[in-house]
This record gives sequence, C-alpha cells and structure tokens, in this order.
Amino acid sequence: MPRVVDGALQWDLEVEAERRLAVELILEWGRIQTATPGRLRPCANRECRLFLLDRSRANAARWCSMKVCGNRLKARRHHERRRLAGMAPSGVADGERTDTALR
Repeated sequence: MPRVVDGALQWDLEVEAERRLAVELILEWGRIQTATPGRLRPCANRECRLFLLDRSRANAARWCSMKVCGNRLKARRHHERRRLAGMAPSGVADGERTDTALR
C-alpha cells in the first residue's frame, strides 16, 4: 500500500513471505529508474542476463563487469581481428588494415 511520508512516497508491504523479495526488487527497480533515468540497463554482452547501474560520468558503461563480460567481448573481437589478418592476401603485413584484408 502506498503512502506519503514527509513528502515522499513509501510503501507498506502486505505480501506473502515467499513473494516479498520479488516485490521489494520491483519497487527498488522503479526507484532506481526514477532517481537515475537512463543509468539502469542490460549488459551489452548478449550471453549475460545481468543489468548494470552506470555510474560513469559519460553514461557510457556497457558491461555489468569489465573483468568478466567486457574482457570476454574484447578478447573475442581481438581474436576475430587476428583471424581475419591471418587470412589476408600475400604481401599484406599481419595486422595491416586494407579493404581486401577485412573482407
């Protein structure tokens, strides 16, 4: 049940014990979205199911964890670039970027 206390909205929860955590999480999710719009979003790693609360100044964080998701995606991109560079036509140095080397 919502109520106003000192000009702020508060909730009195009357819910079964097994559902209390889910209700509290939903209320907190809504509070965070209201307090910090655009800062709560899913991790950019499509295999990850976590969300991140972006606290960066530029609001540019992409991963829930740089050590886990960010590193994995950057390592995959690096591996793909190296693989493509290895398939470059003869006469092109390893890692050198050309239109034909990237096709």
